[in-house]
Amino acid sequence: MEFNPQNEILIGTNAEEGASFVWTLFSEKIRSNFSVEHISELLDKNGLNSSQEYKELFFKEAFGDIDRNNSRLLWKRLIKILGDVIFVCSDYLFINSFANSGRNVYYYEFEPKPSLILTPWTPKWTEKASHFDEVPFVFGRPLLRPQDYTRSETELSKYIMNSWVNFAKTGYELVYQTNKFFLFVID
Repeated sequence: MEFNPQNEILIGTNAEEGASFVWTLFSEKIRSNFSVEHISELLDKNGLNSSQEYKELFFKEAFGDIDRNNSRLLWKRLIKILGDVIFVCSDYLFINSFANSGRNVYYYEFEPKPSLILTPWTPKWTEKASHFDEVPFVFGRPLLRPQDYTRSETELSKYIMNSWVNFAKTGYELVYQTNKFFLFVID
């Protein structure tokens, strides 16, 4: 890929990107009693019905450091895996290509789950931001409808808006970290 040598980009993801998709795969009843068998069935249904040896390798790599009998941890890890596969991995491929061309890439991860969920694809059970949850903050919705947000969310929105405007103007005055919004420069 070739890129304009003067451009810098800002790209990011939300902490629980995969939550927007995992809830379409399993019922609420299954989520509360989630198991390795459910993941195995998901692999089979999506054309990955491989040998038992392959599945064991997959589980070892993807879930090896957590208790396979802990439904909540399995569920959270599946959310992370789906978010990485659907969003993060492709973002990183693009980011690396862009950064290798000599330009700065600014990457953020948005974590806080908003008080007001505006999208039908953000499950209520998420603990952190899911797909699209940062957009109201970027465009100032907490300032327009403060009754729907906490004071700290309104301040976070102001901070993000200011940072993105500065980035649009300068392309580089955006490296910072708060307790809820992280941004990294990738060289």
